[in-house]
Amino acid sequence: MWLNKHINIAINRFVIILQEGWDTAISAYQFYTFNTLYIYDFLLNRQTEIPLE
Repeated sequence: MWLNKHINIAINRFVIILQEGWDTAISAYQFYTFNTLYIYDFLLNRQTEIPLE
């Protein structure tokens, strides 16, 4: 029983760490994709302003 309790506590802590890391990874990915889209949009707008002749 004693060992099981400690194993459960360790697993729960590990799951919490995983969830926090996952949230951080997702927010970093969203931040990255947002900035990439913003830069891409900026470049597209620049291209439309420049005459391609």
